[in-house]
Amino acid sequence: MKKFVISILLVLSLLAIPAQGMADSSLKIIFEDIVWGLCIGTLVGGATLAFVDHPSDHLDRIAQGASVGVIGGMCFGFYEISPIFYSIKDPVHKDRVYVVGLTIPFK
Repeated sequence: MKKFVISILLVLSLLAIPAQGMADSSLKIIFEDIVWGLCIGTLVGGATLAFVDHPSDHLDRIAQGASVGVIGGMCFGFYEISPIFYSIKDPVHKDRVYVVGLTIPFK
């Protein structure tokens, strides 16, 4: 019963993510990357259960995958908002294009 309640709370918490936040744009980018990392890490951790003999004994792999995904998403979020890596909106395709910029001052 406890696992069922935890599973329902996890599903509800993933579905209850607000569509529009009041956060700063850089904080919003980091938060979105953390959520994407959490989702991908949870799926990868769950997918590894197919490769073990007794999956019910290794349910901690789901939590491990989620934690690795959160850390990876947070690192990518900080990298994404760093000044050397920025994004621009492509006016033709309406997509975000990532650009590496480096400013070298000449005298």
